[in-house]
Amino acid sequence: MIGPAVTVRYIPAREDIDGSTYSSDPSNQQRKAIDTIPEGHVLVFDCRSMAEIAGIGAMLARRLVYRGCAGLVLDGGVRDTTDIVDLGCLLIAWDPQLPPI
Repeated sequence: MIGPAVTVRYIPAREDIDGSTYSSDPSNQQRKAIDTIPEGHVLVFDCRSMAEIAGIGAMLARRLVYRGCAGLVLDGGVRDTTDIVDLGCLLIAWDPQLPPI
């Protein structure tokens, strides 16, 4: 995986607790990075070494593949790991994660 890095500090949100609408907020930095990453760039999420949270899942990874992202690096967890790999998205992460029950 080679390409210029687009870096983002990932801060997990719990909509069930705080009513957050971060995913629909156009000023959200994660959303901006995914929606504007140039082709051939690598998206790097600083998840603050929190392996117990999922920084990304298959739906957002599909958008990265569509945009031509060279790969994804996280120092945190990832949802839908098998689906992301099946998309052909190069991925380096700490741990696969399951959604909370």
